Amino acid sequence: MSSHANVISNTEDEATVQVTIRKSHSFLQCEESIQDALNEAGKLATKECLEDFDTDGSPINVGATNLTAKKDKVGKKYMSPYGEINVERYVAAE
Repeated sequence: MSSHANVISNTEDEATVQVTIRKSHSFLQCEESIQDALNEAGKLATKECLEDFDTDGSPINVGATNLTAKKDKVGKKYMSPYGEINVERYVAAE
């Protein structure tokens, strides 16, 4: 079993991420395991927040202009302080 993180709940107001740290007989390996799991938790929490800020795909009316999102969600890569995150969003593909 390696260190990892999982989203165990996500509501409108908060996301709960559970972190499991693999212990080792080497303190350096313990530190690396902690850092890996915390980075994974940061990526998961950031992904949940990005998804919350995404549109629902409905048209947006600005005056007489009707702005539409993509019909289907598209996978986009984002850089976070914790590493790269892939999020499905209603945005243009690169």
